[in-house]
Amino acid sequence: MVSGAISLILCLILGAVAVVGAREIRWKILNFLILFVLMILGLLLGYVVGLWTNDMALGAHITLLLGGASGCLGAFLCIQWNKARERKGSA
Repeated sequence: MVSGAISLILCLILGAVAVVGAREIRWKILNFLILFVLMILGLLLGYVVGLWTNDMALGAHITLLLGGASGCLGAFLCIQWNKARERKGSA
């Protein structure tokens, strides 16, 4: 359970960096929506695993891990897109 909480905290920190790192408001909103959707998909996937295995304790652990991991993945993608937009705009 601790690793799930750590992954969610890391996801929130990286998500904040991704959203704040965008220059225009439309990119900030898009980054937020990408993070939100990916985290929800991770949480839903963990919940489905819990229902499928009939072990909701396992589902709770997997839900936290998948939610945090998918949010971190989205944050990394958004940070890379922010960097690419900055390079494109400055070149």
